[in-house]
Amino acid sequence: MRSWIFAVAALVVLPAWGDVVRLQDGTTLDGTLKRESGGWAVTDKTGKTTHITDDKVDSIEKTGSATAADASESKLNVVRRSVENLTDISQIIDRYTKFIEQNRNTPAAATAQRELEVWQDRQSKGLVKVGGAWVTPAEQGELLGKTAAVVQEVRGLIRDARWKEADAAAGRLLAGDANSATGLYLRGVIACKQEQLGVARKSFERVRELMADHGPTLNNLGVIAWRQKQPGMALAMYDFAMVATPRNRRILDNVAEALGAVGDSEKNSTVGKKVIRHFQEQDVELAKQLAQEGLTRFGATYLTKEQAAEVKKVQAKIDLLVQDEEKVVARLQEIERQVSANNETLRRIDRDSNVVDPGTGQVVRLRRPSIYYDIKRDNDRLDQEAVALDARRRTYDDRKRAVWAESPVKPFTGVHRIIEAEGTPLVATNVGASTQPATRPSGG
Repeated sequence: MRSWIFAVAALVVLPAWGDVVRLQDGTTLDGTLKRESGGWAVTDKTGKTTHITDDKVDSIEKTGSATAADASESKLNVVRRSVENLTDISQIIDRYTKFIEQNRNTPAAATAQRELEVWQDRQSKGLVKVGGAWVTPAEQGELLGKTAAVVQEVRGLIRDARWKEADAAAGRLLAGDANSATGLYLRGVIACKQEQLGVARKSFERVRELMADHGPTLNNLGVIAWRQKQPGMALAMYDFAMVATPRNRRILDNVAEALGAVGDSEKNSTVGKKVIRHFQEQDVELAKQLAQEGLTRFGATYLTKEQAAEVKKVQAKIDLLVQDEEKVVARLQEIERQVSANNETLRRIDRDSNVVDPGTGQVVRLRRPSIYYDIKRDNDRLDQEAVALDARRRTYDDRKRAVWAESPVKPFTGVHRIIEAEGTPLVATNVGASTQPATRPSGG
């Protein structure tokens, strides 16, 4: 849709009309222009004629054969195409009004005025867009009810893992409207549940194009990115999801899983810092809500009171191991300091044992005192103790993991979960119908 916005800007603003045709793909055609139905015939200097449709034209500079009427008609076709995907009649009316003001006293302006009156009539009747059709609010409500029924049907089929039937049901929504966000979301969920991540991603990305701020869609794109080993992209999608749907437990649990797994480089990135800030702000609020239900945050999940009591017992065992490990580390540090001090004493004794014989002037080493050997033996004993303690220190991580294995709930599982059919955006769809959007209004 954005390409049409740029096309309108290029075609409507330029007053000149010329020999060079610039196409949407960036290429150009030079030659003599002749207007034909739905587009242009461009004849170059060799006599070769190329036929191009209006939707492929970005802009046209000057020409000797094209008339102002031809130019206006082409611009009007661009306006028509630019409003095909719009759902706000006010925006459509605004585009037609601007076109008429900029192309006064042309046949195309007269045509546009008649089409504008159709859109104004639709606006006065309160019509809304469903798929490719403009319907009354009552008709929209009826279609919305039918869509909701299909969503419930698909939810049941997904729950029973009846993938083929679920996809067929979602297909009925898409048959009535190929751009049904409801049908596309359900199709993405069905594909994701079957590990068809490429298909799922494509569906969810299309939903995002239609509904940029739909939290469940953004969450699911984050899950897919994580499964495809793209942690940076996953964090970005989760951040968008938190902004779009604050304090959602599933989204925040996924964020907790991600933050528990990524390294410092990801956490310290611009996106990582935003994710951490939003998570901390929202999880505090979510924790207050869930505390009323007796739930408390534990890693990437929440615990019931009973689970929390069991985890507390496991944590107590872990705390004892941690305290013991700290004592071992403290003793190792103490041994290191003692050995260092002993070595300094040994060096001092060695220095003091070297004296100058006043008679000969030569350096003579005196017999070392017994304390020297006592200190050496003490160092040997300390070294042996340090070796044993270091071996013991290296066992603590395994011992803590073994204790955590006893926990009824793990703080992190490494699993990121999509929001399934319960997150489906409910948008009215012509269920089972085949509706083609009209590019030119023909009536109210």
